[in-house]
Amino acid sequence: MIGQTRLSRLTDETRRDQLQVNRIEIVAVEKILPHIEPLQRTMDGGAIGDLDQIDGNLRDRSMPIGEHAMRWRVNILQRNHGRFAGHPYTPRVGDLAVILWYSNEKGVLLGTIPNVEQETVCRPGCNQKTYDQVWKFTPWDRPSKDGDRNWTAHPLPRNPDCLKWWDEREGGSGRDWIFVKNCKPGNDEPRCKTCTGPDHILRGCSWFKALSENSLASCGKDNRTWHHHLSGSTMFFDDDGVVYIENRVDEVPKGHIKFFPDGKIEIQSRSKESGEVCGCDGDGSPIIEGARITLEPDGEIWINNLEVDGEDSGYIRILPDGEIIVITPRKISIVSEEEDILIKAATKITLDAPLIDEVTSMVHNHGNQRIDGHCYHHTCSC
Repeated sequence: MIGQTRLSRLTDETRRDQLQVNRIEIVAVEKILPHIEPLQRTMDGGAIGDLDQIDGNLRDRSMPIGEHAMRWRVNILQRNHGRFAGHPYTPRVGDLAVILWYSNEKGVLLGTIPNVEQETVCRPGCNQKTYDQVWKFTPWDRPSKDGDRNWTAHPLPRNPDCLKWWDEREGGSGRDWIFVKNCKPGNDEPRCKTCTGPDHILRGCSWFKALSENSLASCGKDNRTWHHHLSGSTMFFDDDGVVYIENRVDEVPKGHIKFFPDGKIEIQSRSKESGEVCGCDGDGSPIIEGARITLEPDGEIWINNLEVDGEDSGYIRILPDGEIIVITPRKISIVSEEEDILIKAATKITLDAPLIDEVTSMVHNHGNQRIDGHCYHHTCSC
């Protein structure tokens, strides 16, 4: 009986010793010690400097209110890092950190845990099979403490930059990527509880979308790679070979360049209204306004002024064989204030205009005329 009691005591002491040697604590981060510059080596082989460490106070409710034990220079667990490389992880002041102590003297911060004051960003659409991935980076605003020195008042995130991937849904849809700079929906609704797909991000911010072959987006096409600027200007690439670039001011379209699958290129100074952002309801072409230059794959070029009579107005057409055709219902003026005007042909130049009567022609030469060579014409007054 006495032996059993001694064995129980010995076991309890051993367990207590083990708990002291290797234990886990919850610590509130009080100060960040980032790795700002390389360590300074000392003569005894040591080093001076901070290696992405934190100071924090122990969150032990058995201690008297207002008293907290401090933990100093706790190292932070890192991943995917090497010498002067990787993506350093650092918590924020006020975060609740999980710290593992080993050998009763060396601590390492394993990570942070959410709490009622610090909820994680919402991921609507997730379930037991679907796990959307999100990286939401925001400027940090310092939280405040309550009377018990607990970090309780954490400001809402503002002006976030967000990278999100939607996991594959039932039926195979999903797997879309989006990167948003200064996300307006994320700023207006910081919980992001309605961000269920790429369509949630449209106006008011700059973004990049890479849609999948079975996209969740209804705005745009499958397999589209899409850029959108804060101004509304947009550019997208479709898997049928279409490339489209449109400039906008306050989401009002101004002009566009479109590359067609057959190699044709269209440049136009006007674009039609096309939905929330260009591409949601088609692109801004064709529109019978402004000026248009069309480059055909065979070398043919069209230059149209669409403001007069639409596509029936005047145009300049350069055929693949080099022939130039100028069609216009209006007057053609060739004016040079400084230099001579040279019109030259290999064989002849023909001016053809109707007669008003038997004497007056619509071809009217102003000023003196000089003719080098003979003059052949019917009876006239010259």
